[in-house]
Amino acid sequence: MKKITFSVTEDQHEKIKATAEAEGLSPAQYAKRQTIIGVNSQTADISRVRESPRGFNSPQALLGQLAHIAEKAQEHFVAITMDSKNKIIANRIITIGLLNSSQVHPREVFADAITDRAATMIVAHNHPSGDCYPSPEDIAITKRLVQTGEIIGIPVRDHIIISADEYKSFMELGVMGNIQRDLD
Repeated sequence: MKKITFSVTEDQHEKIKATAEAEGLSPAQYAKRQTIIGVNSQTADISRVRESPRGFNSPQALLGQLAHIAEKAQEHFVAITMDSKNKIIANRIITIGLLNSSQVHPREVFADAITDRAATMIVAHNHPSGDCYPSPEDIAITKRLVQTGEIIGIPVRDHIIISADEYKSFMELGVMGNIQRDLD
């Protein structure tokens, strides 16, 4: 399990506490939210990813792009399309599902990627339960998306599952490699 941790100075703690109170949150809730959206220095600022000549280089670099779905009560499935330099073209919600599932079809996932003339894409969704370990259904849809991406020439590089407290990357877990081996 990947826990996101950080330390702050006393001054930073006071600022966090004051801002959290103003927003009706505990300091811990506020810190978690800010960490997920990339305010913490350990979480990449997505604007730097867009401007970087190297573009996307790790799943953690996309956490800021996924913050809007991290704490949702329903599953949200998103597709992040990228150009040939791994710079983000768009981040779109593809489907909004139920508490513990979302209906995902390759046709819907790739429709905008084709229009974007994307070179590659990353898909992601949230797990409202907080448990980000991939389910058999998550692995099955990822396999279908990888197959579709190979056929149309827009490879799926990763599938990230996010919650308020953690994330899991299929690439980091080795699941993407297993899927690729199964297809070969």
